[in-house]
Amino acid sequence: MSINTLSLYLYAGGLSLSLSVMLFLLAHLRPGAQLFRSSAYAILMMAFGFIVSGYGPNLPPWATVIGTNLVLLAAGTVFYSGAAAFIERHSPKVDGFGLGVLALSAGAFWYWGLVEPNGNYRSVVFSLATALINARTAYQLLRNGSHQWRKASDLVLVALFGALVVWMLVRAGILLFVDTPPVPTRGSNPTSWVTVFWYIVLITAITLCVVWTEFNQPSKNKSEDSHASHLVLGLIQDFKSKLLLLWSVVLIVVMASIGEVGVYYTQTYSTAQARLTRAAELTNEALSNQTKQVMAQADTILYAVRNFYLSSLSIEKTEAFINALPFDKGVIENVYLISPGAEVVISHDPVAKGRSVVDRDYYGFLKSSSVDEVFIGSAERGRVTQQFNFRVARRISNPDGSFAGVVLATVRPESFSRYYEKMSHGSQNIAVVLGIKDRKVRARSPELPPERWQTPLESPLWGLLEQSDSGSYSNTSPVDNITRIYVYKKVDDLPLVVATGFSESDIRTSVYEQLRLVAMGAFGFFAVVLTLAYLLTIEIRRRVEQDRFLAMLSHELKTPLSTISMTLGSTQIPEGVKSRVARSIESMNAVIERCLQSDRLAHGRVEVTEGACDVVAIASDVRAACSAPQRVTIEAGTIGPVRTDQQLFSVIISNLIDNALKYGSHDGVVQVTIDSASNKGATGVQVTVSNFAGTAGMPDPKRVFRKYYRAPGAQGRIGSGLGLHISAGFARKLGGQLRYTPLAEQVQFTLWIPA
Repeated sequence: MSINTLSLYLYAGGLSLSLSVMLFLLAHLRPGAQLFRSSAYAILMMAFGFIVSGYGPNLPPWATVIGTNLVLLAAGTVFYSGAAAFIERHSPKVDGFGLGVLALSAGAFWYWGLVEPNGNYRSVVFSLATALINARTAYQLLRNGSHQWRKASDLVLVALFGALVVWMLVRAGILLFVDTPPVPTRGSNPTSWVTVFWYIVLITAITLCVVWTEFNQPSKNKSEDSHASHLVLGLIQDFKSKLLLLWSVVLIVVMASIGEVGVYYTQTYSTAQARLTRAAELTNEALSNQTKQVMAQADTILYAVRNFYLSSLSIEKTEAFINALPFDKGVIENVYLISPGAEVVISHDPVAKGRSVVDRDYYGFLKSSSVDEVFIGSAERGRVTQQFNFRVARRISNPDGSFAGVVLATVRPESFSRYYEKMSHGSQNIAVVLGIKDRKVRARSPELPPERWQTPLESPLWGLLEQSDSGSYSNTSPVDNITRIYVYKKVDDLPLVVATGFSESDIRTSVYEQLRLVAMGAFGFFAVVLTLAYLLTIEIRRRVEQDRFLAMLSHELKTPLSTISMTLGSTQIPEGVKSRVARSIESMNAVIERCLQSDRLAHGRVEVTEGACDVVAIASDVRAACSAPQRVTIEAGTIGPVRTDQQLFSVIISNLIDNALKYGSHDGVVQVTIDSASNKGATGVQVTVSNFAGTAGMPDPKRVFRKYYRAPGAQGRIGSGLGLHISAGFARKLGGQLRYTPLAEQVQFTLWIPA
C-alpha cells in the first residue's frame, strides 16, 4: 500500500474525528439531542477505522484487513440504531440485523485478507455490506418522511444514504469485474483519492443534515409566551440556537474544506511524484545512452590505437596517429600507451612519459587476464593532471598471446555531469554512473567530495540488480543524507549502471507551484465564509432585538387591555359603548396573539403534540366561540378520530372562519365542509371554508399567504395580515397544506391534513 493511500486514510480519519468531537459538543450543549450523540458515536467509529488503516503497515495484518473493515461497517449499524431511536422516540437498541451482516462479512474479510489476500474481493464484500446496512437506514428515514413531509431534513438524509447505497453497489460491480491485480499488490485495498474525496463530501453532508434535523426540533420549553420573562428567555434561547447552528455549519464546512485540500494535496503529490518518476526514467534512458556512446567512442579509439600499434610496432608513428585522432577532449582527456613493464610510453603530456603505473588497478587486471575485454576502472586522481578521471583500457597481446602492454583512455566524469545538468530542473536531483563490480562511482552530478570516489557505495540497488536490469527504489544518500527516489538501468552488456533520482523536496516544490492558486482560492473562500458568518451573526442579533421588542410590546399592551376589559364591567358605561369597546379590545387581542403566533412560527418554537382528535367537534367549538356563530354552517361526512395537534388545528379553523366573517359579504353564510380525502396516496381529512366576497374583494392568489398581506379593500378594518400566513405555516407543521381555491364569486380555502 502506497504512502499516499495511507495519507488519504489519515485525512479521512482526522476529519471524521473532528466532526464527531463537534457533534459530541453539540450534544452536550443541547441535552436530549439524541441524533447528535448517536451520529457522533458512528462517525467516531469511522474515524477510528480510518486512522488505524493509516497506520496499517505498523500493525498486524488482521487489524487492518478484518478489524478496520468491521469497525467501519459497525458505524453504519450505530447510525441505524440512532436514527430509529430518534424517529420512534426511544433509547437506542442493538441492531441485530446489522450485527448479522458484520458476522457474515468477517469470514470473507478473514479469507480474502489472510488466507488468499485479494483487496478487490474484500472491497466488494465491504461495499455490499455497507449498501445493505445503509439501505435500511434510508428506508427508515423515508418511511418517517412520508408520514411527515414537513421534515425536509429527513428527505435530504434519505437522498444522502440512498446515494451512499448506489455508490457502494456501483463500486462493488466495478471491482467484481476488473482484472485481478498482480500478486505483489493483490492484497492491497483499491482505495483511491476519488473514494476519499466523495467520502468527505458525503460525511460532511450527513453531518450538516444531522445538525439541521436536530436544530429543527421544537423547543422543549412548553410554557406559553404569556409572560414577559418567558418571552425574553425564549428569544435569548432562540438567538443562541441560531448562532450555534450558524457557526456549527461554518465550522463543518471549514473542516471539510481543509480535508478536501488535504486530499487534493495528496493527489497532486502523487501526480507530481509519478511525473518526476517518469521524467527520471526518460533522463535515465538518455544518460544510459550517453554513457553507452561515450564508452563505445572510447573503446573504438582503443581498438584503433591498438591495431595501429600492432601493425606498425612504432611508438613514434602510434603517437602521431593518436595526436591525429579527432576525439572530443572535453569527454576523453587523453589516450596513453603503457609498456609491458608498466611505463607510460605515449602521452600528450611529456611529464607523464616514463612514469610507472604498476599500482593502477587496470594494469594489474589486464596483465593477469588473457581475455580481450574492456576494463572500466574507478575514478582516481591523475598524478600529473591532479584531476579525477576514470580509465577505460584494453590489453595489448603479442601474436603468441603474451602481454604486450595496455592502451588506455581517460574519461572526464564532468562530461556526464554537464550532459545531465542540461536535462535536470530539480534543486536536489541527482545522477550517478556506477561500476557494478567494485560498486564505486564513475561519474556523479552533483560532484562527489574527493574522499568519496574510492568508497564503495552501500545501496539497495545491488540487490535489485540481481532481480532486474531496471527499476526504482528509495534510499538516503550517504553523501548528503537526502532521501530520494531513484530510477536505475544497467548499461547493456557493460559493467555499469546509471541511476537518477529526485527528492521529496523536488516533489513538494512541484506541488507548491500547482497549489499556489488553489491555496489562494481556499484562503479567499474561508475569508468569504467567515465574513458572511460574521455579517449573519450581526443580522441575527438585530432581528432578535426586534423580536424581543415585539414580545415586550405585546405583553405591555395586553396589560392595559385587561384593565380596560375589567372597567367595562361598570354599570355607568352605556351598553352600546361597552359593546364597541369590547369588540375593539377583542380585535386588538387577536392582532397581538397573531403577532406572537407568527413569531413562534418564524423561530421554530411551535411544538406539535399529536393525539386522537374529533375534527368535527373542534370545528363546532370554534364556530360556537366565533363572533357570529349563526352565520357559520358545518357539513361533515363520517369521519373517525384523526391523529393531529388539536390546538394547531383549532387555530387554523378559527383563523379561516374569522377571516371569512370579517371580510365576506355582509350577513353572508360561511360554509365549512369536512370530509375524508386522500392526497398523493396518503389518507387524510379535507376542510373547506368558503364565503361570498365582500367589500374587501377577492384576495390576490399569489400573495394571499404572505406575511402582512391584506387586500386593498380590507385596509380600513383592524387586522394584522398574519392570519392566513400563520394558518399555512401551522398546516405545514401538521404535515398537510392549506390552499387558496377560489370559485366564481366565492373565496374558498381548502385545508388537508393527514389522518
